[in-house]
Amino acid sequence: VLCAVNIQHNCIQNKCSLKQLQAIRQEREETNQRRDIVVHNNPNDFLINTCQMRNAAIIQRFAFTPPI
Repeated sequence: VLCAVNIQHNCIQNKCSLKQLQAIRQEREETNQRRDIVVHNNPNDFLINTCQMRNAAIIQRFAFTPPI
């Protein structure tokens, strides 16, 4: 492992939605309550969280565009 990278799914541009699909479990039993889960459109579209970037020199070689 050379470095850690924090990535987030690009939900805004992909217009991902919330659905109440997942049942909430309590003491190993499913309840009638439901939890919102995110349904991702285009699940391979990610953003690099640059606020957490500490190893830019290592990550830059994977960039699509050269650094400024």
